[in-house]
Amino acid sequence: MKTPWSVIESALREWSWWMPALTALDLFLIGKVSPATVAESLVCAGFATAGLAFVRRRAKLSFRWKAGHIWGSLLFAVRSVIPDLGRVFPAVTRSRRTGKPLGAFRTLSWAAGGSSPEDTARRALLVESVSFAPNTYVVAIDPAHGRVLVHQLVPTPGSPIPRLEGDAS
Repeated sequence: MKTPWSVIESALREWSWWMPALTALDLFLIGKVSPATVAESLVCAGFATAGLAFVRRRAKLSFRWKAGHIWGSLLFAVRSVIPDLGRVFPAVTRSRRTGKPLGAFRTLSWAAGGSSPEDTARRALLVESVSFAPNTYVVAIDPAHGRVLVHQLVPTPGSPIPRLEGDAS
């Protein structure tokens, strides 16, 4: 059983890592450093860290990342951004001109796996890598039926789901 001091120590260790990292990321994305932006970044990082701590303590999910999955996911996300921008930008300008809405939902097959930490990490990486590019967004994953629901602004043939190292799908 965890003692109150071990819980406090764990929380302080978590906050001491995430607060500076998220503050630095926010300042980098803003692009300038002033007292107001530092204060804003600290507040945002505080909320994000509190949310992270809340989810970690309540969710009871454990992740076990595999290097091959992380690199495969990252490469897929980066490689898909430019082609997706080339598809989405003309479609969005055409949609604004004509007033016709964009997009379609698609259901795709994907072996989501079970409840192991590796499978949980694979599902998280799937959402990150597919949703990173502007055309496709993962709406839901149904592990029981091996299906993924995605929304695409410009429906494209083929599957927008990457094959990660060790995937059976």
